[in-house]
Amino acid sequence: MIEKMVEACILHVLELGTPATLREPYIPYIPKNWNGVLVLAEAQNHAGANVKYLKRLESLTAQQRYERLYLDGDRVGIQPWDDGTLKFAVEAAFRIAASETAVSNAILWSLRKSELANERPSRELGKASSLVWKDLLALLKPSHVIAAGAEARGVLEIALKDRPQPKRTHWALPSPRVLLPLSSMVNEADLFMRFPAVAKMAKRREEWLNTGSQRSKILYACLAVSTAGDA
Repeated sequence: MIEKMVEACILHVLELGTPATLREPYIPYIPKNWNGVLVLAEAQNHAGANVKYLKRLESLTAQQRYERLYLDGDRVGIQPWDDGTLKFAVEAAFRIAASETAVSNAILWSLRKSELANERPSRELGKASSLVWKDLLALLKPSHVIAAGAEARGVLEIALKDRPQPKRTHWALPSPRVLLPLSSMVNEADLFMRFPAVAKMAKRREEWLNTGSQRSKILYACLAVSTAGDA
């Protein structure tokens, strides 16, 4: 499957001079015991603290850049997944194992204003990503796709137009700029009472809550559970 997905990506390499940090798109991370669920965040950040990551990608072969989400084991290179936010929400909302869940970004290229400043992906990169995902989804045939963020939702809607529809769930992007102010207004104990699935998961997955804002991750998981109709 990896080989076929890479072949699909090769067909969509950006032309020289197209604004993007790298020309190659990349394939999703699919665990060996995949449960059929695919989670899509928005795009990789190649600025600021992630400049070293970009420089590393630039030093790799094109083949390795296509497979970049497989380079570091459990750490795939998708921030809200790697920091546990999306993993925690997925397990709480759908009672599935994050380790058996596929993950990627919807926008398969990145932009930045400078080494210090990330830039929102352009409409052109969104459209180009939709074309890649149209091919990738035809190969993968996921049973359920979770799109986290408006950009991911838009890419998915175009990619799946006029095609058999897997189950789809739309979440907001777990942006710290949004979650941190909101999470300061909530009480964890009250949330746990209202969302027992999240309370149970908090005891099982303490390691995912120990980095970053614990309260933000709990709030996001509660919103995910509510969206799933499993409060």
